[in-house]
Amino acid sequence: INDHETSPWRRKAIFLKAQCHIQLKQFQEAEKIYDSEVRRLLSAARKEEIAGVYFRFAEAMSRKPEKDELDIPQPDYRKAHELYSRTLTLEIGREMKDETMFRLGRMMHLAQDYGQAVNYYRQYLNEFDPGWMGAVDSPRRQEKARERGSEGAGKHVREARYHIAQCQVAMDQMRWARMNLEDLLKMITPLSDKASEKLVRDSRFLMIKTYHIPNPQNSEELDLGVKAVIGFLNDFPGEPRGMELSFHIGESYQNQGRSQEAINAYQDFLKVE
Repeated sequence: INDHETSPWRRKAIFLKAQCHIQLKQFQEAEKIYDSEVRRLLSAARKEEIAGVYFRFAEAMSRKPEKDELDIPQPDYRKAHELYSRTLTLEIGREMKDETMFRLGRMMHLAQDYGQAVNYYRQYLNEFDPGWMGAVDSPRRQEKARERGSEGAGKHVREARYHIAQCQVAMDQMRWARMNLEDLLKMITPLSDKASEKLVRDSRFLMIKTYHIPNPQNSEELDLGVKAVIGFLNDFPGEPRGMELSFHIGESYQNQGRSQEAINAYQDFLKVE
């Protein structure tokens, strides 16, 4: 018990010790152990209650008002982040920790502090994604993923990966964003539900942005970006963003000075019904 204070078996060992005292009819010693544990558990329950107050307050601070809610202030994402941070300092269960750690990233993301958001999303994945290999630009990515507990993946693993790529696009870290999106797409294919299908569409759409479409930086980005656009349009006919993407093909060629291809692309766009 004294030598393994962080062991998940420590609490069980403490109760087994109390049972031994009972069998030895050392009731006073057993009572001390149980009294100590009851106090600890009551304290933890109180802390969880306080954590719930912080959590709900943070939710309120980050809520965007509806159009008809004119008396509701605009969200304060940094204040909400501070409250979620306080929640984590208390003893909370895995489910609340899952939600809170993810929301730390979301608050920084919505506050447009993209670098901090990526850091928080990565912390979340380190804790809740058994398949997370680390940042795409880290040596750890080349190593075998570390073993994790038996609780399984968190609720927001795929969202966190997608949001990391969003932040990286916002910071013009296109190569890293593309690698993260490629990993994410491998995770969610084949499609299993509508949420997965939407995430695939959004990820494929974001992938196009990693080539700076409609302002590609060079011929390689242009060719790969146009290929990604065409693939998206073929795989998702009727997609609301398809019209915009079709027009971007011509814009991309034009911005790279490839006039004839731009004309052809614009003509194809005009044929779209």
